[in-house]
Amino acid sequence: MKLKLLTLMCLMLIAAGSFAKSGKKAEANVRMDMDIVAFKIKQKIAYPDFAREQRNTGTVLVEFKCDEKGNIHVLNTNQSDKKLRDYVVTEMEKINLGLKYASDAVYQLKVNFRLI
Repeated sequence: MKLKLLTLMCLMLIAAGSFAKSGKKAEANVRMDMDIVAFKIKQKIAYPDFAREQRNTGTVLVEFKCDEKGNIHVLNTNQSDKKLRDYVVTEMEKINLGLKYASDAVYQLKVNFRLI
């Protein structure tokens, strides 16, 4: 009986260790995916002409998901300038990231507009 109990406890510890490692790996993959997603989005969002002409600067924080077809859907925003927000949301919703990033994950992105 003691041997069975000891064996069961060892198996539980091994399973728990494997689960913890796979959780860390999954978390690292999500971070890597977010870096790639942010890079792809920021490539498509240029400093808008209207903002450059008016010397507008600001930050737009965006929370979004990628649907099963790879399209972006903005869920929430926080911004320092409403025109910049409207521009970012419009541009982001035109982007298709591809099926690889389709998931239930909610991403957050910070887009800065600064004149140099």
